[in-house]
Amino acid sequence: MTNTLRRKREVGKIQGISGFIIGGIAGSIARTVTSPLSVIRILFQVNSSPYGENEAFRNLRSSFRTLYAKEGWKAFYKGNATSISRLFPYTGIKFAVYEHVMQWYKARKRV
Repeated sequence: MTNTLRRKREVGKIQGISGFIIGGIAGSIARTVTSPLSVIRILFQVNSSPYGENEAFRNLRSSFRTLYAKEGWKAFYKGNATSISRLFPYTGIKFAVYEHVMQWYKARKRV
């Protein structure tokens, strides 16, 4: 097989460390985008407002307003760095393994 044909077959393949990095970055972005909803969900789970009974979190809108008014936009990203440090290797490995298995499966299917 010539080099040109070999290179054409290699296009689109994500292997090894690049799959790990791509998966880790994707997982980190997804976690950062959904972080505000996760913070609100956790506040709902503990079943009370951290600011007293008179400002209880009644619904999603009031929760966002109350949290933003009391602590600003940074409150929505509490614990995000810790979550990303845990999530990056997990999603990176998961994506890299998925890509490897899919390439192996496609190669077997051709035979």
